[in-house]
Amino acid sequence: MYLAAILTGFSRIWMGQHYPLDILGSSILGSLTSIVVKITGWIWNPIIERVIKDTAKE
Repeated sequence: MYLAAILTGFSRIWMGQHYPLDILGSSILGSLTSIVVKITGWIWNPIIERVIKDTAKE
């Protein structure tokens, strides 16, 4: 998946559709977004599992 993303970014620069900093910025933004989603999952999953277990008991 990373290879496809790198090749796509390189092709956008090669074809003149984007500047290199556009590609770099979007890759950084995408990486930060995935990190935030992962951390959010770690925080919320125990809470959600507890709620699901409590509602299943009733």
